Amino acid sequence: MSISKYIIMPFVFVFIFLLYIPDGRTQEEPGEVFEWINPSGGINWTTGFISAEGVGIPPENSHGQAAVSAMACRAAVVVAQRNLLEIVKGVRVESETLVEDFMLKSDVIRTAVSGVIQGAVIKSRKIEDDGSCIVTLEIPVAGKIASHIYEDMLLSSRKFMLNETIAGRVSGIMRFFFPVAYAASKNESQAPCKKDINIIFKRLERLEKQIQVETFKTGRAFTEKDPTGIIIDARGINMVPSMSPKIRGWNSDVVYPDDKHKAEARKNGRLISLFMNDIILAQNHPRVGSRPLVIKGLKTYGNSFTEIVLGKESTNELVSVVKKGILDNAEVILVTD
Repeated sequence: MSISKYIIMPFVFVFIFLLYIPDGRTQEEPGEVFEWINPSGGINWTTGFISAEGVGIPPENSHGQAAVSAMACRAAVVVAQRNLLEIVKGVRVESETLVEDFMLKSDVIRTAVSGVIQGAVIKSRKIEDDGSCIVTLEIPVAGKIASHIYEDMLLSSRKFMLNETIAGRVSGIMRFFFPVAYAASKNESQAPCKKDINIIFKRLERLEKQIQVETFKTGRAFTEKDPTGIIIDARGINMVPSMSPKIRGWNSDVVYPDDKHKAEARKNGRLISLFMNDIILAQNHPRVGSRPLVIKGLKTYGNSFTEIVLGKESTNELVSVVKKGILDNAEVILVTD
């Protein structure tokens, strides 16, 4: 029995060793969140870079090893660029919205994506014994791509707010000049739009209050007690990464990002938030500085897995930080499973 054990054990060790041999593909660092969009690559939500692999095969009847390798690698780059495009299209912007949806409706975004892919950096190149070449390309999702997408989202948000304001003003004019018709509209059996009008009034009132209280100051001197960044602990609530995550308060209102933060992200071409899967490493990330404030997420919002709802106490903490203007110069990291 002991002899058979000694015979089997070496094979067990070899099997375990083979399981841990790196496969040569993109490997994320500890704490990083990498999402595979398709078998050729995906997006690193911690660094904000998209990577894709391409394989090139040399043409038949080619002569000279150098020429064969060059042609194979050139073909691999073309394949990797095509794979990059497919991966970019599949990157999540919001819960049910992908970059592809923005590309379909905007020539500017489509051109920006094409330009970034053409300028992709070769991260690795490997020539196999059979003459084939494997190339890995990398591009940032931050920069031009993020900037144009956030601009599109910002314009859509402002257009929506403008429509709500106009609807509210029209309702006010109707009430003043046409009281009979307005009174009729208050009768739910005669005017099915009563509920929508009430919603518009409430949103307009909330918007006006927000404009009054949320005055941001730039260039203020922070005290040593102010946080240098924000970490949202979203572990255990099925949060998934996206380009435009939302942090909602306990009353479901969006606290971060608002239009100001979206405008800053658009201007700087940076992602609204980065993602990590290790709370300790997140606390030591340079993006959130030496005194990050850690806030626990309560749950995801509705059917969306890209929006977080905070508890009442956590909401008050984040609202206070936003009102003080700290997030004008601080960054946000979301920690997921």
